[in-house]
Amino acid sequence: MSPYKGKTIFIQIASYRDPELTPTLKDLFDKADEPDTLHVCICWQHREEDEWDNLDDWKDDDRVTILDVDANESKGACWARNMIQQEYSDEDFTFQLDSHHRFVEGWDTQLKNMYYALELEGYKKPLITSYIPAYDAEKNKPIDEEPWRLAYNYFGHDGPLHTLPETITDWEHYTGPVPGRFYSAHFAFADGAFSREVQHDPEMYFHGEEITIAVRAYTHGYDIFHPHKVIAWHHYGRMENPKHWSDVTKWGDLNTVSYSRVRKLLGIDGEKFSKTFNYPYGFGTERSLAEYEQYAGVRFKDKCIQQYTLDRAYPPNPSYGTKKAYNESFLSIFKFCIDLALDAVPEEECHCWVVVFKNDDGEEVDRQDANQEEIDRLKDDPDGYIKLWRSFATEDNITSWMVWPNSKERGWLDQIHGNIG
Repeated sequence: MSPYKGKTIFIQIASYRDPELTPTLKDLFDKADEPDTLHVCICWQHREEDEWDNLDDWKDDDRVTILDVDANESKGACWARNMIQQEYSDEDFTFQLDSHHRFVEGWDTQLKNMYYALELEGYKKPLITSYIPAYDAEKNKPIDEEPWRLAYNYFGHDGPLHTLPETITDWEHYTGPVPGRFYSAHFAFADGAFSREVQHDPEMYFHGEEITIAVRAYTHGYDIFHPHKVIAWHHYGRMENPKHWSDVTKWGDLNTVSYSRVRKLLGIDGEKFSKTFNYPYGFGTERSLAEYEQYAGVRFKDKCIQQYTLDRAYPPNPSYGTKKAYNESFLSIFKFCIDLALDAVPEEECHCWVVVFKNDDGEEVDRQDANQEEIDRLKDDPDGYIKLWRSFATEDNITSWMVWPNSKERGWLDQIHGNIG
């Protein structure tokens, strides 16, 4: 029996024109051991023509609060999540989800047991979060059966740190959640007070949301963990489903504001809020930004990372002894995706692309050519365009790239150039 049997859970679901919302709600309640302890709040962003998006079965359910929002009035995911958090009413726990999930039997008891086990280890405020494995929405069954954790991917040119999921190595041998550095907005279980202490900034848009929540949670005294076994599955991709950024022509303006707030909050590239600016979505007082950086092995001001973090070793990171050794432990990693339309390199007989990055003096800093195998793979991308990723260590300011295709029949073709930033 769970020591937290009967304790309530405030469940946060921000849904945007999602055909998976009602199946998610049904599975959520059906698979819970104690469905009557759940208070589900949905920010229901929809349009009248969305015939699939119908909550009639839930409108009279006392366990469900529906914030009815015209999708045309939506300002994005963080805005919706902030609205939901205002509905928190002192439930014992909170669980933030997306609107496209499936769950294991007894998911609520299993999460409570994980939380309790972490408390017994001395953690006063556990935060159990991760990207979770995928399910196939058409077949309504899991794709992956192994638990995932979050790892460092790259710092974006505009500031935010990006993460990626990976399987927890030897997960079968763990008896409890594993330590983590990063936060997922589509799966986060914590004490209910988290809904008040670490609320989403409604002017964040998308990228930057998760790294700022991770840092803010840590400074409020929360310790980050990833579940050591599968609790739920997430529907990734959703290529045919409407997204806020596909509906809203000015989403780029919202994103620009969001990036600025990320940089100012985390001190990236020397930016900061003015002394007179009142920002209510800041850090806690139990730990500092610097303590998070030491714990996670990241340095925001110049977007650097420690090798220990790159090696996927579990936090906390080593202390390195002296300040000098600590500062020298950071690497500056440049990672960038060159996006190309398929018709930008139409030659089928191209067997090589020269790929070069240059600094602000026009000097070549890195060259990593694409061979025939990579070219074939890139041209088969299901999204219908070429995503050419490159990563390298450098202290230079990278400002431009060049792709130069070589054809077996025609030799060197026209160079393709692009600027960064």
